[in-house]
Amino acid sequence: MQKIPPHNPFPYSPQIPLPPRPQFPGVFGVEMRVPDAPKREPVKSEPKDGESAVGGFRSAESDDEYEELQLRFEAFKTQAERQLADEILATESANDALRQSQDRVKSLKEQLSLSERHIAERELEIQRYTAGIVDLKQKLKTALDELQAVELELGKANEALQTSILENQALESAKKALESKIDELQHAYNKLQNEAAMLAQQKDALAKQTRSEKLSYPPNAGTSGNVARIAILETQLRQLTAKENPPLARLKEEPATERVYKEPRLKEEKLGADDANAERTAYLDFMAPFPRPSDRKRFEDLRRVGADGHAREVLDYADTIAARPLLFLRKRTVWCNSDKLHAIAFSPTKIYHHTSRRWLNDNTVSMHVGKDVEFFVQEDSELDGGKPGTIYYVGVYRVHSMRKVHKQGSVAPADIEFSAIMRAMGLSERRSDGSIVLDGARARMREVYPDGEPRTECFGLQCVGWDGGLFGKLRERFKMVRDRGNGVPRAPRRDREVDMGSRKRKREDELDETYAYGGERQERSRKRRPFGEREKCPW
Repeated sequence: MQKIPPHNPFPYSPQIPLPPRPQFPGVFGVEMRVPDAPKREPVKSEPKDGESAVGGFRSAESDDEYEELQLRFEAFKTQAERQLADEILATESANDALRQSQDRVKSLKEQLSLSERHIAERELEIQRYTAGIVDLKQKLKTALDELQAVELELGKANEALQTSILENQALESAKKALESKIDELQHAYNKLQNEAAMLAQQKDALAKQTRSEKLSYPPNAGTSGNVARIAILETQLRQLTAKENPPLARLKEEPATERVYKEPRLKEEKLGADDANAERTAYLDFMAPFPRPSDRKRFEDLRRVGADGHAREVLDYADTIAARPLLFLRKRTVWCNSDKLHAIAFSPTKIYHHTSRRWLNDNTVSMHVGKDVEFFVQEDSELDGGKPGTIYYVGVYRVHSMRKVHKQGSVAPADIEFSAIMRAMGLSERRSDGSIVLDGARARMREVYPDGEPRTECFGLQCVGWDGGLFGKLRERFKMVRDRGNGVPRAPRRDREVDMGSRKRKREDELDETYAYGGERQERSRKRRPFGEREKCPW
């Protein structure tokens, strides 16, 4: 009989250690059992000849039994291999599930860590909000205290208001008293006018009587008496005129010491004093509604930017740093009131061009209508209370046309110097001693105005702001120039002539009435030159 080899469940495969048997019953819920091997009963037999009796058990199975056992073993082997494969798949599935569980645990840990950080951040925000709430409570308490203080101030203001109301009532009473006084003065004024008219009639009658007596009879005492009475009547008329209109009286009584500057000319009375007054009133009424800019100081608080004879230097320097065109109307500006805020200016309608020897329309001011300009004025001590020839920068002004307010082209007003209009028209000449000569000006002017009286156009100048940077630079330059001359600015140069575009002009003392930069020059970029250098005027 063939000897059974040692037990090998996988005779056709390498020896692989089996995994431990799982603790769960079988695969897919089916318990796998290994069939029990048939029990072998040891058969005692007598040793044959030559055989040892030691250890001798002998199998009693036949070859058929061995083959059956081998078949059963093969079936067991196949079943075991299938079970092993199933267990391996189950193990891999379990490992995958384990890895997924570990990944999930890791993700949950990360989420837990992130949640902890969010919780910490929320706690910090809560702390900040708590501190903010405490701060707001403190501010609210402070605001309540301030509100109580304001209520106390309002109570005081209410008391002051009541006092003001009482004062206003007293002022109303005083106003009524003043109005009654004004009525009385108006009545007295009307009475004086009637007396003046009667005196004028008496003067005319006496003058006629005197002329007739002079023609009929030789001079006698009666005629001398009439002349004396006429002198008395003229004195009374001058006194009445002074009471009615003191400024006109002063203008009539001022001495004509410089006939070079003031030639006899046709006054506004030729067109009618009522018409001239109505025209001026229309201009002032047009300018009255304009408000006062908040950044514009009072004129009394303004500081000068140039001294006598240095207007050209100031304006030339200002033109290099100003953002707007410059406008300077020397002695042709009239303030609307004593505040010296808004103004009206007069410009001749015609100017004489010496090169072409013909008359041109003047547009030095009209070219800026509707635009903003940097406005400069020259105050005179005898007229406006400033220092002699002092140059002031008075702010940013908007130019308004008055053509819709009143028909333009009227005779120059009486409060505008005749010499100023002549210089603006290009009809004045300057002597070597600096005096202005108007010889031949009226004859030349009769080419366009047969009556010899210049015609002007009025413009409104509304103050709309203040350029503090420009004023500061002008003041700084003025101080440096003044210090350089030991308190006295440099004397102006008189030997350089400047063409003002329409007429010849000398430098500084012959400064044109109109200093207006604009047009093509404004289109060109300004070249900044070092401080102290002088630039020749492009005109």
